[in-house]
Amino acid sequence: REKLAPVSATLSFNEERELGYAMALEMIARHGLVENEPLMGYLDRVASALAAHSDRPAMDVRVVVLRSEAHTAFGLPGGLVLVPLGALRACESESELAGLLAQAVAQCELRLMQARLERYASEKHAEAKEKPFTQLPQELFSQVLADFTLDLERAGLPPDDQRAADRRATDLLLRLGYEPGGLKAHLARVQLKLREQAGGGPLENYARLKAREESLDARLAELHAPSLGRGIADRFRRECHVNLPAPKL
Repeated sequence: REKLAPVSATLSFNEERELGYAMALEMIARHGLVENEPLMGYLDRVASALAAHSDRPAMDVRVVVLRSEAHTAFGLPGGLVLVPLGALRACESESELAGLLAQAVAQCELRLMQARLERYASEKHAEAKEKPFTQLPQELFSQVLADFTLDLERAGLPPDDQRAADRRATDLLLRLGYEPGGLKAHLARVQLKLREQAGGGPLENYARLKAREESLDARLAELHAPSLGRGIADRFRRECHVNLPAPKL
């Protein structure tokens, strides 16, 4: 099994945040973003509460909603959480939303994106083997970020990183008092959404989601925690669902 990539401890929080913003801008440029103050306030409150119960409680989490019908959220360096519209549409309760956001917050807490970017830069560019990627010439640095974020959206996190973030998300849900099965319930809805789409998507998408569900089942069993995760539906519909733009036909 692949081990988690080691992460450099040389970046300050402000440097992490700048890196996260640079990555976010690449993805926003591709998709655009949703600007809705009530929606963003609600998402920020849930994500910030989760972060406050993490091992980096001072991390200032901010949520950005991408105009994309993809289903994967990403936690970028410095506490930036990028959530596509498609992922929000696949939620039907606050417990499921909290599971989705907890997974991204866990990525921030574990610094998974920073670690993967460090590895990606050193593997793809010889110059990055000589110095930290944040010290690369601006043109090369921008190219690394563009290529990395594109690959990230296409392939997602490696399985071990995904598993680590899923398990950590379950812990965060329990700490905050949400139903710990919220993330698993969200993944089940994503599978339903994929089946509704023309062609249903590649088979490997289902296999990947099934593997994540099995891993989450194992974590819930370890914690002796219930697998339910569909609570607080009324507040979710009031604060989030009604504020989502209609999908494009």
